[in-house]
Amino acid sequence: MVVELNAKVVELLKKLEEQAADRKMPLETYLSLMVEPGSARAQAKVPLSDEEFEALLDEMAEGSDGLPPLADISRADIYSEQDR
Repeated sequence: MVVELNAKVVELLKKLEEQAADRKMPLETYLSLMVEPGSARAQAKVPLSDEEFEALLDEMAEGSDGLPPLADISRADIYSEQDR
């Protein structure tokens, strides 16, 4: 059986192969972790690559430019007198 794939699908497969290799697992295992019901990344404990982690942080930070800075709290402010 011959299956023809367009260039975009071939590129996606190459990226998936690279991601699986980065995680030191076969492509089949990596794909099954991604598509099986109930096997989200957190449940499957598939770690994010550095690039994915950076992208996630950037996404979380979007729109935070106008937020006020956090309060200026010292270590001494956190602990009560009896903890010292």
